[in-house]
Order: sequence, then structure tokens, then C-alpha cells
Amino acid sequence: MLLRTISRGLLLFALFGLAACQAGTPAVAPTALPAAATAAPTLTAAPDPTAAPAPTAAPDPTNLPAPTSAPAAGTLLPAPLYFIGEGGQIWRMEADGASKRQITFEAAPINDFDIAPNDNALAYLIGEADGLTIVLLDAGGRTELISGPVAAPTFSPDGAQLLFQIYTASAGTPTGGESAETTGIFAAARSGGRPNLVLASDPIADPNNPPDDARQYYPVGFSPDGTQLLVGGYYPIGESGFVAIRSMANGALVDIDQGCCEVAWSTDGSAVIVAGGTVVQDAQLGLWCADPHTGASTPLLAPTDTAGSPLVTAARQLADGTIYAFVAVTKEPSIENLDKLAPQRVRPDGTLEPLGDRSYLLADALWADDARGVVIAEATVDQRYDNAALEWLPADGGAPVSLGARGTALHWGQAAAQPAADACARFVPLAWQAPGTRVASPAVAELQRRLLGLGYSAVGTADGLYGDQTRAAVRAFQQASGLPTGGDVDCATWAALLGAG
Repeated sequence: MLLRTISRGLLLFALFGLAACQAGTPAVAPTALPAAATAAPTLTAAPDPTAAPAPTAAPDPTNLPAPTSAPAAGTLLPAPLYFIGEGGQIWRMEADGASKRQITFEAAPINDFDIAPNDNALAYLIGEADGLTIVLLDAGGRTELISGPVAAPTFSPDGAQLLFQIYTASAGTPTGGESAETTGIFAAARSGGRPNLVLASDPIADPNNPPDDARQYYPVGFSPDGTQLLVGGYYPIGESGFVAIRSMANGALVDIDQGCCEVAWSTDGSAVIVAGGTVVQDAQLGLWCADPHTGASTPLLAPTDTAGSPLVTAARQLADGTIYAFVAVTKEPSIENLDKLAPQRVRPDGTLEPLGDRSYLLADALWADDARGVVIAEATVDQRYDNAALEWLPADGGAPVSLGARGTALHWGQAAAQPAADACARFVPLAWQAPGTRVASPAVAELQRRLLGLGYSAVGTADGLYGDQTRAAVRAFQQASGLPTGGDVDCATWAALLGAG
């Protein structure tokens, strides 16, 4: 009831900006990224603001699009759910909301990951500080793509390339034709090759005395048509950040004038939705709609003297054309970031419509694209992120459903993903080695941990050496899977291992 009352005070702000954020049109075919290890694109001036497309009229609030059809019998979620769960590894939960299995078997916890939109390939980050590695896991095997001061793995729209940030100058980090001092956003092909510079960060000559205005960039996500890249940024000193849009055609860069704190594309890519307030310090509280061509932002929910500050997180426009978010409006935001937020529908007239009668302390949230509901990772004061309970909240206000798992970093996968055409051509077989010739391999160690996780204790220990015990375990797995029992891991055996569990 409180949020319904407060939303009337926010209505005037919302009416100015909902047109661009509340309408959607079909996306067009994506534009390909430059090939890896080619010359860096030349950055040019931002596009002429007068050339920006006119905003689309807001839809009639009395004639909203009908929700997507009901889910198939026996399913709860709209698609498989991937998340970082038990053991700091990536897990997959099926659409039934009950069946789950471990996907990665790394020796160390996974820090971050992205999932390819076509074949459920995973790109994840392991390691600590500057000793980080981005690993690609798909039907082509487990490949360590790049090591060094790297972050933010992000797949291109076609899944063929991986973007990431190099955040510290390092002579040991291989980049295509760039100096060791170059930092910023790079792209690497899944098939291999040296990374290609996409957007250079401002150089920092002296890390011990960096300039206050040296802009540092990292990838956030592509527009639906793949023609624009949403990038986040920060400065070496202080906590403030910014958001910009980079054209993939000509390299033009446009700053969003309200670039804090969470950003997401509208369904048709005509706007960027900016949500802020869950981290109160240096935050622009509220919900904003930004024009990616000019960077101009319009408040949808903004602070007022009478209502207070709208704290907003997990704001997404879904297939019905409406923005959904978790919102709380308060005059005293928690400095410790302990505010509970309620799932809301931001209607075209600017009012907030609660979805249910509960609020949550969130570690993460992932809306279903069809507006059917949302998966939340509900935190506690003592266990906020690494032990958050996963629940499914129906958008119709129905009772929450426990998913029987804990985790965060939520991503949707594809139910019927198809392996990349070149997967087996890229796969490097893992084979038995004779005594005296054995060399420890991270790929073999991962294989051993995977077999142990599936119950094949004959492996012994995960020492990275492909000896007799590992071969015996592989043969047992091959026999159980109806495969030839040669004892070496070929592409077919690897595919069975990835799908096991």
C-alpha cells in the first residue's frame, strides 16, 4: 500500500520518459565484430544528436499486450537456469525447477561468467587479483583463452567472439598488435588467435599516481541488433562511474548522462534503462530512460521531497513492453545496502503495480523474458551473496516456489542449444600417457574432477596426469554411456561428459 501511494507522487516524472522505454520493435540481424588480431577501430566523434530517431509513442495503458502463452506442462521456469552455486561452480537447473547438475569442475571458485546465446557455451573467470584466467567451456573442450589482469567476459550476439576487459598494463598479456601498456575492452575469437582492441581505456603512465580523469572501460552488453555496445566505466580514484554506448560500425562513443548504477537495453534497443539506488553512496537514485544516440536521460522514477528516494534494482523491459523492477521508496536509505525491495510492474502511466505482497533483500534477480515471473537470490544479513536462496516468483502474485538451491550470478540458457559447427574441429583429445612421459595438464585435472563428481572414484586424485587410473575411469564412463571404450577422451566422450549428471 505504501508504494502505491508514493507512486502517485512520482507520476509526473514518469510521464516524460516512458515512451522510449515502453515500446518495442523486432530486432534486425546483428552486425559482426571485427575479426580477432586485426587493426583497432578508429574512434570518431559521437553521432549528430539531431539524427537520432524520434521516440515512439507510449502505448495505451488500457490496452497492454497480452502475456505470453502459458508454460508447457511440467515446467516452472521459462528456460534452463545457470548460476554460481555450491562449491563456487556453475550449475544448471532445468525448466522443471527441480533437476540440477554441476557444469564446471574447477579447482577454485568461479568469479564471474557469461553464457553464449546460441549453444550455452560458458566463459568464466577463475583466479585472484592479476592472476586471473578466462576459460571457455563448450563442446569444443575446456580452453584457457587468456590470463592476466582480465575481467567481465561478455559474448558477442552471435556467440563467435568473447569481449573482456584488460584493466592493468601487463607485458605478459597477449594482445593483437597492441603495446603492453594498452588497456580497455578487447575481443577474442572462440576459435583462438590474439585478442583485438575494441575500445582503449585512457593510459595511466604511473599507477602509483594515476590521473583523476583517466577513463577505464569494461563491456556490459550488446544491443538486441548487435550494432551497439553498452560499456561501463570508472576512474582510478574515487567510487563514481559512468556508462557509455559505442557504435560497432564507426567506433563513435556517446556518454549517458545518468550512468549509474545498473543498465540494460530496452527490448528493441531504442533506449537504455538505468536503475540506481541499491548502492546509496554516489548513486543516482531512481529509474531512468536514456537515448543511446544522444545520451540524454529522462527520469521515470526520481526522488522527491515528499515521497523520498526510489531504490531500484534489476530493472528490465520484458516482452509485453513493460518495465519490471525491484523497488523501495524510502527517506532513509540503508548505508549498509540492507533495504528490502518489492517486485513491481512500472506501468505506462508511471504508477507502480506490486507483484505480490512481499519484499526481499536481494543478492540477484533474473526476470523471465516472457514476463511470467522472476528468479531471485534472496540474501540474509549474514549470508548475502554466496549462500542466497533461489526462488521463483510468479508475476501473477502467486506463491513463491523454492528452487532448492543457493547461488547468484543468474543467467538463462537455451533449452535446445546446438553445438557450434566447428566444435569437434577445435577439440583437442585427451589421451593416456605412458609412464615417464606424463605432464600435468589443467584440462586433464578438470576431467578428473568431473569424473570424480560423477562418482567415478577410480580416478584417484585430480593431479592432472593422464595415467592408468584416469583411463580406467574414462573407460567405465564410456561403457556406461554406450560409447567405444578406448579410454581416451574424444569429442563424443566430451559431449557425453558435458551432458552427464
